[in-house]
Amino acid sequence: MTQFDVFDNVLNRVRKRPGMYFGSNSIKAFNSFWDGYVMALSEYKIIEWEKEKFAADTPLPLWFFNEFAAKKFGYRESTAGWARIIADNVGDGNMESWNAFLDIFDEFAVLRIVGCKMAVLSDENIRFCNERPVRVFRMRKGVFREGREYEFPERVFILTLTNGWEMVLVECAESITAYMHFLDSGGAAAVIEELFGDVEGFSELDIEKLLCEKELLI
Repeated sequence: MTQFDVFDNVLNRVRKRPGMYFGSNSIKAFNSFWDGYVMALSEYKIIEWEKEKFAADTPLPLWFFNEFAAKKFGYRESTAGWARIIADNVGDGNMESWNAFLDIFDEFAVLRIVGCKMAVLSDENIRFCNERPVRVFRMRKGVFREGREYEFPERVFILTLTNGWEMVLVECAESITAYMHFLDSGGAAAVIEELFGDVEGFSELDIEKLLCEKELLI
């Protein structure tokens, strides 16, 4: 099972009476419970996690719920996490705020990828990217690194979602990075131009062909 599947199953058990499980109707309490639950499943190898994937008939990877919450409330980044973002904007600890959280998650859960376009980066595009200023990046678990935004970029993808939002994927030699999530319609082309200059030759791609053995990063 994927983390989305497990999250959805757990939430369906507690959604009507969260206070019975956590002692309150707190979004943050549920998030803490979830983090501990996942740690236990992984630590004791109770479940073998399936690889998260992009496909036409599946929900987005659960990681993107942070990005969805950030988009809903106009945050520039999602580092605060979905629970804090939602709680800070709709409140926490009462049934009204809990129901607001459920509405936001249910909206996220039905999002699907409905289209995909791909282009191979030219030497000029790669040179354009490499000439961009060096930046400091926040990696997972609070680790920072300095370097280029992309090492050895090869292809770029524009995904279209059910509500018209767009997402940019950048394929590099060893990984695929999801960049700028939940862009408004037309926003992906502007982001790609900023990163790589004028990219030509976009063609429609079967969504299933996005699946590969490279690590998916956000």
